Amino acid sequence: MYDDFDEDELDTVFGSWQRSGGMELRLTRNCYKGDDIVDLRLWLGNGKPTRKGVTVALGDIDAVIGSLRAAQAA
Repeated sequence: MYDDFDEDELDTVFGSWQRSGGMELRLTRNCYKGDDIVDLRLWLGNGKPTRKGVTVALGDIDAVIGSLRAAQAA
């Protein structure tokens, strides 16, 4: 899944939360194939990303945040 990432572009981490089984949930901002993205994904204890997560285009972040706030208020 992440074969096209340049290792130098990976992992500007803005938040991380420990999960069970030695996993970590990370919020990162990256560049993927020239596009700015924000990624919320589970990472293995060995520092490898899993397929479990969501990637959002940077331009969609305000709409996602608005929807999350609406869900929180509901």
